[in-house]
Amino acid sequence: MRKEKTVVNHNLLISIACNEDPKVANLTKSGQRSLIDRFIKMHCLTLRTITTTTGGTQEQVSDEEMRSAESFRSEFREIVLTHQIPPECVFNMDQSSLYYEVLPKKTIDKIG
Repeated sequence: MRKEKTVVNHNLLISIACNEDPKVANLTKSGQRSLIDRFIKMHCLTLRTITTTTGGTQEQVSDEEMRSAESFRSEFREIVLTHQIPPECVFNMDQSSLYYEVLPKKTIDKIG
């Protein structure tokens, strides 16, 4: 799973365990967590942080994505010019608050 960078966390493992054995669903949350921890230890597994990501390079961007990005740039430029929007009213999203879902960064791997 680590090679594929499959995201794995305790909640996913608990969900899988509940599907495999309905008795697990009757355990308390701490009991379920304890069961998963013991399973991980017994099978010499560990939850590791995914440390690398595959950033998109120019070569990996499809033609459709490039056309879409250029279309956005053109449309944005046209709106700014048409409505005479001053530069101080255009916000740099790198410096503005934006809320998004943070995905887990752990995967499961063999110890050693």
